[in-house]
Amino acid sequence: MRLIQNLGVLVAIEDDKLAGFVCLATINPLPGHPVVKAMYESFPNQIFNHEPLTEYRVFIYGPVLINSDWRGKGILKKLFAAVKDFTKKDYELGTAFINDKNLHSLAVHTQGLGMAALTPFNYHGETFQLVVFQV
Repeated sequence: MRLIQNLGVLVAIEDDKLAGFVCLATINPLPGHPVVKAMYESFPNQIFNHEPLTEYRVFIYGPVLINSDWRGKGILKKLFAAVKDFTKKDYELGTAFINDKNLHSLAVHTQGLGMAALTPFNYHGETFQLVVFQV
């Protein structure tokens, strides 16, 4: 077993029950997941506000999970606000990847939370959207 100490997990508790959580990770050290590695390798070619992502202090956002009992009740927006507050001192941008097949997640994160979709990247025949947000 390999344990990786990283940025952390933010947890939303409502009425003493787990309402949701979001994982956050640094890019140094880079998490061992191969899709994260593929996303990171695309950073020099990913442009946000006229600068490549390599010019920003970046962290990785996700995965995020909202308990089905709490969906549609604003938990994700509260978690997202907490992520920004938690990371604003040390980071400029949050980054995430969303599989092209997951249209619901893409809409929630871009339309609902205002994340910006950059250039898609590929890993093993799958296409992923790279989304970013300022903290």
